[in-house]
Amino acid sequence: MPCGASQKLTTILRNTGASAFTWRIVSAEPRELIEAADATSGKLEPHGEVPVSIVVRAPVDRVRPGTPVVGSVRIETQTDSASAPKTYDAAVRFVPQGAWLTVPSPAELGVAPVAATDAARFAVKLTNSGSQPVALALSRGLADPDPFALEDGPSTTELAAGASADFGVLFQPRAPIDFKAAFALTTKGTLCNTVPSELAVKATGTGSPFRVETTLDMGTHACGALARQDRSRTSARARNPGARSWIPARVTAPWSPAA
Repeated sequence: MPCGASQKLTTILRNTGASAFTWRIVSAEPRELIEAADATSGKLEPHGEVPVSIVVRAPVDRVRPGTPVVGSVRIETQTDSASAPKTYDAAVRFVPQGAWLTVPSPAELGVAPVAATDAARFAVKLTNSGSQPVALALSRGLADPDPFALEDGPSTTELAAGASADFGVLFQPRAPIDFKAAFALTTKGTLCNTVPSELAVKATGTGSPFRVETTLDMGTHACGALARQDRSRTSARARNPGARSWIPARVTAPWSPAA
């Protein structure tokens, strides 16, 4: 029985005796998964029969795929007002089927240096612990995920029952701060649990956003002289990888405060 569906089950109640009796459904357990349907009481003549129906449900997030749901329906009969009623318990069993997808929310990727030339790669694992396969698709989504990107771009894969898959996420921070983003996640198949519509990711940039791109000429100094007495200055240019542009920088030589 697919998760998220309901199904009507019918059995036959027969009177094999010589006396008529009345009958009624007293209870159905568990109530959120099993309930009586159609007629729930009546009178059954000798050697007669009547169909008795119940509806079973496999609500999403309430049942696990591949795990049997066991319940019961209690029926009470009575031949006349003077006799004591008798009860009968009919067992009910069904097995929900579908995928159970585990999606981290958010996926904590870790840290990456700001000044790195290449983006850091992280793997995000999605797992299907259900009894049926599910197809997954990851894409950019509505919002720009920068500085994150999918390693293989928009991708689709099918996760078999009990299988996992790693999706590569690239991270190239532009500043030493925390970054968050989300990629659109769509699924196709019968799911037994609620799955988010996006894959959220989080990572942190570390280090300085600036680096000196040239060798600094600190000039000449006499042997034995104190370099800090030299107040000459030189210029350099520093690059901010996050800003993607050159900006002027002043470097005082030799490492003394500007006059």
